[in-house]
Parts: sequence; structure tokens; C-alpha cells
Amino acid sequence: MDMPIIPDYRIISCCGSGAYGDVWLAEDRDGLKRAVKVLDKARLANLGVLGREEKAIRLFRNKVPEHPNLIRIYHSGETETLLYYAMEIADSSGGGDAYAPDTLESRLRKGGALPEGQIKPLMNALAAAVHCLHSNGIVHRDIKPSNIVYVDGVAKLADVGLASSGDHSVSIAGTIHFIPPEKSSGFEADIYALGKVLYCAFTGFGPERFPSLPEDLNSGAAALFNQIAIKACSPARADRFGSIDEFTAALNGGYNFKPGRLGALFKNRKYMLYGILAVVLVWLFAISYFMLKEKIRQDKMVEDAVRDAKRVAEEMKDSQAVIFDDSGLELPSDEDAARMLEKYSDRNKLNSGIDEKGKKDGD
Repeated sequence: MDMPIIPDYRIISCCGSGAYGDVWLAEDRDGLKRAVKVLDKARLANLGVLGREEKAIRLFRNKVPEHPNLIRIYHSGETETLLYYAMEIADSSGGGDAYAPDTLESRLRKGGALPEGQIKPLMNALAAAVHCLHSNGIVHRDIKPSNIVYVDGVAKLADVGLASSGDHSVSIAGTIHFIPPEKSSGFEADIYALGKVLYCAFTGFGPERFPSLPEDLNSGAAALFNQIAIKACSPARADRFGSIDEFTAALNGGYNFKPGRLGALFKNRKYMLYGILAVVLVWLFAISYFMLKEKIRQDKMVEDAVRDAKRVAEEMKDSQAVIFDDSGLELPSDEDAARMLEKYSDRNKLNSGIDEKGKKDGD
């Protein structure tokens, strides 16, 4: 890549490339390092966007006051073949003398999801920057992790080359996965993109994986972040936050989500498993309860049967016809049975003799 020749700047190295231009590390005439974005006019003309970025920079510099979470633009200009503008330089994330801008994208790429304690301050800073833009009638239109830089450790929204006025319709612009499904380009588009940035920050995933979640995500703060992201990026525009103020309020616990919206949390397999486990436990409890109840009923029936059997046994004790023990009915032993049969046999013979004698006397 050939180094561009920019008036009053000494180009050092390329530190980033985009769809419409490249960003270079440079020094101004006083030796101060700057990030200079350079755009080739012929390239822009071929893409049909010549003049758009120049207009965006002019709009941003004239209408938006300085803000601690918006990148500062010091100077803009052009040559016969190039457009350029100089910005404050981001911290370096590279080692040694090599310079690589410290961006949210580079942090997520290196370390995965941000530590939970960093997410809320980051999103509040970005929401404050968007609030400043929207309050001055400007839509950023390209909010994404690679356009969020750290300057002296402070998160700032950068690359305003697609910025436009929010009071009229403009052509669709932005980055895939950060653009609302209806392809809107108004204030709501920035809030949708912020929701995707939040999603990337607390999951470590790319935006294309929305709304899936990591298996180990189980804290209350993560659940809130997920709820905010789900609402901000809802497929239905009417279900999203109505303003950046609502988004900020949700971050800080001041937004009342409508009933039922918490159900979106169950897009996470972990929460689904929790729900299934709860249903299974309730089912097992119910089965155990009815089994216990049935066992009690059967034990009662057995107790009643044993009690009735003992009562009958007492009534029949004199005849010694049967003997009962604790387990129920027991037949007489062979010897007892033989004696009982002999006794009843003798009694029958006696009765038979009496009957015979009676008959004779009668005759």
C-alpha cells in the first residue's frame, strides 16, 4: 500500500482500513501524533458516494459540540485526488513500537467478553455520545465495535463518516448485522446498533450469533444486559426502545419492561434448561405425593383386613378351625386336622346312633 501525501502531515504507518478509505498514523507539523483518514476521490466516485463523507464531517463539526465520548476532529482538507481529516489518536494495543489502535473490537477479539464491571460504564459512555448526537439532530449510522476507540482509557465513538441529519430520509448505510431488519436510517438505527454492541460486549460473540448466549452466562447483570439487547434489537420496531434516553434508563435500572418481555431471556438454552428442570421437579413431586398417598391407603386397607381377620379368629377360637398369625390366615397342622376330623366323626356317629334308635322306637 502506497503512503499518501497529505499536506502538513508526515505519514508513519497504516493502522486501519474501511470500505471507503484507510486510516494512517501520522505526525502534524508540531510533532503531535494524529489519526488521519484518507479517502480516494476516484474510489468514492466509483462507489457512488463521492461527497458523502465530506458532507458528514462538515455536518458533525458544525452541529455537534465537543463531548468526552465522541472522537475529536482537528482538521479536514483535500488534495486533487484525496479527501482527508485528522482525528485524535487512539491508545495503542500493540506491543513495542508497533502501533495498533485500541478498539472495542480488538479487546473482544483478544479477550472475549468484557469483564462484567466494565460493560455498564462502557455502554453509559456510548449512550451519552449518542444522546449528544441525537440532541443535535445527527444520526451516526455506523456504530459497531471497530468504531469504538479508547483514548487515554476513555471509550469514544469514532468514524462519523456516515453521519447524517436525522430529520429526513437518507440512503441505507452501515454495517451488516448492526442495521435494523427494516433497514431504517433514523435515530432508531443507532439504538439498534447499540443493542448489538452491548450483546457483543457481554457475550464475546459476533453480532451474527445474536441472540444465542454462552453456556456459563448466569449472573443477574448478564440477564439484564441480555434483556436490554433483546429489546433494543427486537425484530419488530414497535417493540424496541423509543429513544436513547429509554436505553440509558434501562441500563441503570430506571426502565419498566412490559410484562412478558422477560420471556425473551429464555432464548438462552441455560434458562430453558432451568425451566424444563423446574417442570420435571414439579412433576416428580406430584408423582411422589400421589404414590405416598396410595401407599397410605393400601396400608390402611391391610391394617383393616388384619384387624377383621383377628376378630374372626377370636370368634372361631373355640372351634379351633383356624389359627391366625401376624401375616394373616394359617391352616391347622396335620395333627390338629386329624384330631378335629376324629372328633367330628365320633360326634356324627353318636348323632347317627341316636337317630337310629329313635326310628326303632317309633316303629
